Amino acid sequence: MNIFISYSRKSFTVVETLAVDLEALGFTVWFDRELAGGQEWWEEILHSIRRSHLFLYALTPESIESYPCKLEYDYAMALNKRILPVMLADINISLLPSSVQRFQIVDYRLQDKQQALALGRAMNSLPKTRPLPKPLPTKPEAPVPPLTRLRDQIDLPSLGKDEQELIVARLKEFLENSATANDARNLLTRLCTRDDLLAKTEKEINRLLGVKKIAEGETHRSLFKAAPQVFSGHTEAVFGVAYAPDGKTILTAGVDKIALLWDIATGQVVSRLVGHTNTIWNIAYAPDSRVAATSSRDRTVRLWNLTTGEEICQLIGHTESVWGVAYAPNGQTIITGGFDKTARLWDVETGKDIRQFIGHSAAVWGVAYAPDGQTVITGSWDRTICLWDVETGKEIRRFAGHTSPVFGVIYSPDGRTILSSCRDGYAKLWDVQTGQELSELTGHVAFSIAYAPDGRTILTGGGDKMVCLWESATGRELYRFNSHTDAVTSVAFSPLSNAILTGSADKTVRLWKLNLDKKLTENSAMLSTI
Repeated sequence: MNIFISYSRKSFTVVETLAVDLEALGFTVWFDRELAGGQEWWEEILHSIRRSHLFLYALTPESIESYPCKLEYDYAMALNKRILPVMLADINISLLPSSVQRFQIVDYRLQDKQQALALGRAMNSLPKTRPLPKPLPTKPEAPVPPLTRLRDQIDLPSLGKDEQELIVARLKEFLENSATANDARNLLTRLCTRDDLLAKTEKEINRLLGVKKIAEGETHRSLFKAAPQVFSGHTEAVFGVAYAPDGKTILTAGVDKIALLWDIATGQVVSRLVGHTNTIWNIAYAPDSRVAATSSRDRTVRLWNLTTGEEICQLIGHTESVWGVAYAPNGQTIITGGFDKTARLWDVETGKDIRQFIGHSAAVWGVAYAPDGQTVITGSWDRTICLWDVETGKEIRRFAGHTSPVFGVIYSPDGRTILSSCRDGYAKLWDVQTGQELSELTGHVAFSIAYAPDGRTILTGGGDKMVCLWESATGRELYRFNSHTDAVTSVAFSPLSNAILTGSADKTVRLWKLNLDKKLTENSAMLSTI
């Protein structure tokens, strides 16, 4: 007999035990172990219901309230399936739908021998299997999670006062549930980017997020010394920005295949680094500020003499696009990460591939050197971060916790923690020694990340067009502000932590000089010195 179990994900453990017990009795059991979502997932569920001989409804408070479970139950009824409700947790039977109450309900809350025997008797006393109806009933549409429906509403062309208030009210409910709080914060942040957002709605969102969002005029008085210095020279989206270690120049690059070297004092282009044949993803200065490395979609990394603007050499070895690039603290080697699933160590003097770090099962995007130069970290689309020994190339530790591809990774200045960002918008802080997650930076779609050289603050930029400043010790958000008209793809701190650099898909780069007049305190949600 093939048995289909309908259940809520929150009851996975007890359902898995039930499935093991049923298989021990000789039955074939199918229940959704993946819970992936989407049309293909839903079609598999409906197919499994059709081919089953028994629909077992795992009754828990969560499954009773589950919309997918209701759809599965109604479909099983329409198919003339035999129904057996099994109680796995305390529920109020009188509140069950009347169509469920008319069936024999088996109590399996204790899952002991006596209840196992009762379950077996119930299975043996089931009525005969009935043939499927002809024609088959209409298949129910795949259930859309409530948060997905809210996102679709947020993305509508226009939202009136009542619609905005309703969305915020629904998201407030999800904020109160630890399982959905992070997603709710991200959707509230997404709602904040709408041009038609009412001031009253924005005020309520800021209250719920518990952060100080700076008005444009207030920004310059409280956080910045003046309006940002804007660098306009790229013709396409900017993906890479870097601040020179000596603090005198910046480098920018992007989809237009050109890297631009700018003099900060004058705001003028000093050199145009031309040679790549496809998008430049990232930039890294050598410690002496005289040489820089650029990584590109053309599968190469190129080293540049910044005094002359000439190409020094090409690091060739990756078989697909190269994303991550970082110099060793001593400037003698470079680490790169590519879509070919490898990270590679290069000798700067010879341009030779010294070593490969192999272990990821998907593209490697983020790479970074430890401050002491003895280890490197890599972040991958396989959702993990790896810590490697530079000398041996062996994996030391793997950090798992992200639920989507990892974009960026970086060490704290003291080398004790790692900061990472991923496609789901969450940035995380990790303990290097234990591999444990320390905190999660939520409420902002973080794509690009940077650590202040003094170690006290973190900078993130994201697809929500926002830039956020965080307290690194606590993961507490300090400030957020609108900085660009499109996604913020790259961020960087100045060497003295007194300025920040942001690059965007809006083709511009902005340099913000920070106000150093005040102090960062434990009790304030405001940042005034970095």
